[in-house]
Amino acid sequence: MLAALLWWAAGVAAAIAGLQPRRRLGAILLAVLGVLGVLGAVVEGGAERTLEVVHTHPAYVANEVVSKDFPVETTRAPGYAHWLAGAAFCLVLAGLGFAGLPARWPFGWAIALAYGGTALALVLEKFAAPAAAVAFRREGSIWLAAVLTAVALAEAHRNVFVYAAVLLLMIDVLWLPSAAFSTVATLHELGTSLDVHGIEYCAHRLAGTPLELVPKSAEQLWYLVFAPLLVVYPVLTWLSAGGIGFLALMLHRERAARRAA
Repeated sequence: MLAALLWWAAGVAAAIAGLQPRRRLGAILLAVLGVLGVLGAVVEGGAERTLEVVHTHPAYVANEVVSKDFPVETTRAPGYAHWLAGAAFCLVLAGLGFAGLPARWPFGWAIALAYGGTALALVLEKFAAPAAAVAFRREGSIWLAAVLTAVALAEAHRNVFVYAAVLLLMIDVLWLPSAAFSTVATLHELGTSLDVHGIEYCAHRLAGTPLELVPKSAEQLWYLVFAPLLVVYPVLTWLSAGGIGFLALMLHRERAARRAA
């Protein structure tokens, strides 16, 4: 549980760094969390840990569509490994924060958070992190990065339609590594929760209709990788993060109108 709290706190610290780019508070918090991660590795020691990695997808169970956990692999690693992975994530982001990336290139900071969080989620699975720690999944880091992108875009674009279109495009960029790695992991059976080659019988995510898929086929990749990771999830992220960004956009437009008056 402590590891989970640390990595969730890292996401919050990264968000603070993005929302307050001129200050160093977020970077300082990330550095502190990185040091705590190293201390956690020392305390945990090298006792072996195991984790059952699954991919969750709708499926028919007793003639009813439910979310089912499809087993992917069982990972084993020394207890300290996942602590060091999280510490490295925090310290790299802290270094970028101290270097001024959030102020110089806000979208670059969002990319670092989304891509780094995606990598961290997969590494935590391979390093058999506690299930609660693995809950800091790529979805969380991508959503935070999308919020930072939405707020940053609100300062640059005053036209609502241009803002919405550019935001959706940028959110797709944030999801792209997940789709790319899921494709490679599925075709080469690399494991992690993004490896879906073993899912042959499931249900359509939206329609709920039964699906029978051939492993590693184009149809399997479309239904389990491309459609969710490049269409469904980006649109859902766009709707939620975009709502926050829209409020920021309206505030900027109101301030601009007041200054003009």
